[in-house]
Amino acid sequence: MATTRKTTKTPAAGSADEDDAIESFFYGLDGRNEPPLGRFKGTIRFDVGSGTELVHWYVAIDAGDITVSHRNARADSVILIGHEDCEAIVTGRMNAMAAVLRGLIVPAGDFSLIVLFQRVFPGPAPAVARALIAKS
Repeated sequence: MATTRKTTKTPAAGSADEDDAIESFFYGLDGRNEPPLGRFKGTIRFDVGSGTELVHWYVAIDAGDITVSHRNARADSVILIGHEDCEAIVTGRMNAMAAVLRGLIVPAGDFSLIVLFQRVFPGPAPAVARALIAKS
């Protein structure tokens, strides 16, 4: 009987994998200053799974300054999420807190840091927002 083993993937900058929306989102955060996070300091590790691969996105926040790497290191908060769900969040098609409530995200550690980081995710596209308002 074969066993399935999780592997860790660290895509190289500039690789074909970089076209992925998740990678574009995290690479776009690196070096940015986010004023809504200006009073906070902490680390969040996103463990994004796809099949047998697990990609780590390590986000460090220091007074709004953000750095991103692929470190698989201890973090104040850890988020385990599937690739498709993460892609939906970073493109604004899904709200991160709604994903937590649905059990699509498994959070661990300092939950307040996760709630604060939601401010960095994009909101829904205008057409999606209009459709949501029309349904309510």
